[in-house]
Amino acid sequence: MLEVMKAQEVAADVAPHLGPEWSLRKEDAAGGGGILEREGSPGGGIHFSTGWGVDTGRIRISGHCDSRHVKGPAGVDHRLDAYGHGNRELGHASEITVAINRGSKIIAREINRRLLPVWREQFVAIQTNMDQYEKSLGQQANILDRLAAAAGKEPNNNGIGSPSIYLNDGDTYLTARVDSADTVRFENFSTEPAMAIAILELVRRWPLENDLGAVDFDGEGNHV
Repeated sequence: MLEVMKAQEVAADVAPHLGPEWSLRKEDAAGGGGILEREGSPGGGIHFSTGWGVDTGRIRISGHCDSRHVKGPAGVDHRLDAYGHGNRELGHASEITVAINRGSKIIAREINRRLLPVWREQFVAIQTNMDQYEKSLGQQANILDRLAAAAGKEPNNNGIGSPSIYLNDGDTYLTARVDSADTVRFENFSTEPAMAIAILELVRRWPLENDLGAVDFDGEGNHV
């Protein structure tokens, strides 16, 4: 607790030297230390910490990016942060340490010189990755809903593996899993020979555009 208070104290002292737009976040979302936020730049900031992994008398300063909590397919909660979804190297790259006894003005100068030029670009890249992943989750949810409608079944949300649809009508049973916005995987697929032949014919004739809404077949299996 003393280490957290020390980091917050240093952060508060540094803020005025970075500019009037910087302020200490009252509720620390990083789980320890202190976070400076820049007015007009929601979701990001500068994180100050001491203690584990930091030499005595020094402060570790790194870029901070808030996590996002979004709903994915089948209503499953997903946490997007700076260390996942293609962000791991970006999230760990922007970090410096400075001796606390150099004073808040020098620490602010080091932040402007060594940290912020790197972190600004990384923050944009991390937000872009998060946006893309969130978009992908929305696309997966749409695919799962369409699979559910086609099968007349509710999506499976047991927290194991990818969201899925399980179908069993006696002669045919299968599990369809939405692995990504581009891939649906079938597991434990068993069906009668006539159905298997029809499926293989459909796969062979499926258009290369992969547009889920572009293909329809009449009651006799003819492409229309």
